[in-house]
Amino acid sequence: MKRKQKLILIKNKNQPLTEQVFAALHQGIVEGVLKPGERIMEIHIADELGVSRTPVREAISKLELEGLVVTENRKGAYVKPMTIIDIKELHQIRGALEALASQLAAQNATKEEIDNMITYNQKFEQAVLDNDDDGIVKYDILFHDTIYKASRNLKLTQMISSVREQMQRLRVEYVHMISHKDPLIGQHKDIIKNIVEKNPQEAYEAAIGHIKISEDDMVRVFEEKSDI
Repeated sequence: MKRKQKLILIKNKNQPLTEQVFAALHQGIVEGVLKPGERIMEIHIADELGVSRTPVREAISKLELEGLVVTENRKGAYVKPMTIIDIKELHQIRGALEALASQLAAQNATKEEIDNMITYNQKFEQAVLDNDDDGIVKYDILFHDTIYKASRNLKLTQMISSVREQMQRLRVEYVHMISHKDPLIGQHKDIIKNIVEKNPQEAYEAAIGHIKISEDDMVRVFEEKSDI
């Protein structure tokens, strides 16, 4: 079955072709265009991107080094599925960093940033009601990114960025898996409330609670619907 979405090759004369192909495949994996377990066939990818097989082969090797692709005898290269261990480890890191970001945001967020948090959360919840997977992922990311920015801690923001793409990939896979999305509504409420009321410790604890709920549900869904 052919994919509905296509990979996007952004041409840049100042960038080697292998890097352009790598970026296209990397983005495709993170955004769920290339699905977990999907085979990455050099000739098909080359045709889709309008390039030769050599830069595709080199890009696949680089993706394998980053842990996004697995190559096996007879099976070839395929997108590595997220595992239960991946979910737990990512949430351990995310919980610690986002709790601190929320605590600092309760001290430092501007009115504009708070308004943006509220707006993004409203759009997130509307996307849930509309069963709009892309909207759910988009506005969830924007909501949390606003908290990171409001922390006013550049080092913290940089550390969060290092796991951001992995979390985005996990979000996409999770949202596509669940059929009943209504439980996602209201999960940001206590974080917003305590940032608005400038309660740093309560915002910290609300973020910890939110991430724990997220972890538990993702683990449950992946255990029920995947073969990992």
